[in-house]
Amino acid sequence: PFLLDSEDRAVSFPPVTNSGITRISEDTEAIMVEVTSSTKLSDAKTVADTLLREMLESGLCKKSADDPSCVLHVHQGRVVDHEGSLRVTYPSKTDLTFQNAKFAVERT
Repeated sequence: PFLLDSEDRAVSFPPVTNSGITRISEDTEAIMVEVTSSTKLSDAKTVADTLLREMLESGLCKKSADDPSCVLHVHQGRVVDHEGSLRVTYPSKTDLTFQNAKFAVERT
């Protein structure tokens, strides 16, 4: 499988390669992260939680003049099974409960 952007360009073909148009630089303002697990959903959620916490602790987030604290905007994703039935959404209201952390979750 591979991922296409809104202009039908291949942006990721894991694990073979990732696209040059998605290369991260100091000017990058938004990234898409996909976390999968062949064993348990909880494993994937643990990895995603850890990644987001590390991003906050490293200061890889948006700060404004009004609020100098670190804020990550996270778009909620849906996990579906092979038949397309909804299994879970991430992050749910019980995810991302780190102390002193600010997340703005975009629910779609």
